[in-house]
Amino acid sequence: MKKTLVLIAILTLALWATSHAIIGIGVRAGMGSYGNGSSKSGLLLGAHVDFTALPMIGLEASATYWPKKEESTSGSYKTTLNYSVISLDGTAKYKISLPGSPLVPYIGAGPGLYMTKVKSETSPAPLPPAVASWDTSQTKFGIHGALGANLKLPTMPVSFGVQGKYSYILSDPKSHMLSIVGLMTYNF
Repeated sequence: MKKTLVLIAILTLALWATSHAIIGIGVRAGMGSYGNGSSKSGLLLGAHVDFTALPMIGLEASATYWPKKEESTSGSYKTTLNYSVISLDGTAKYKISLPGSPLVPYIGAGPGLYMTKVKSETSPAPLPPAVASWDTSQTKFGIHGALGANLKLPTMPVSFGVQGKYSYILSDPKSHMLSIVGLMTYNF
């Protein structure tokens, strides 16, 4: 009998939460910096899904793409380095209530996967044993903290925000990622 009551209570809570849930889908753009000793910075782009079932608690899943290109010359050789990071993050957010204000600041944290790729090309092709091109890629696990704020106007389904995120890569303690992005979210 107790198991049945617990199951009914859980189902009732789940139905209540989903009927009051706000789901948002959005895009993000800003500046990012990635490094493991020496940081490289540049423009980043991404998308996110935001889920709020309780007024002060939210969940966010985001994907971000950060590309960077550098060129250098040495004598008659030109070397091009292409870096890229794709991050897949999950963030639990605690929203701070400001009664009567359309601004909702929040603090959050969560895990993430960081897929890095570096590709180098040298032209003209150098003499052996040097190589003309090489590439490497890795997937790393990390954790992050986030601070942000959303502005939700009462008559619009679209909200705007800003978010700063610092990611610490656990599988490579020297690596980190810092990003500051602007957000636009369409709320259902």
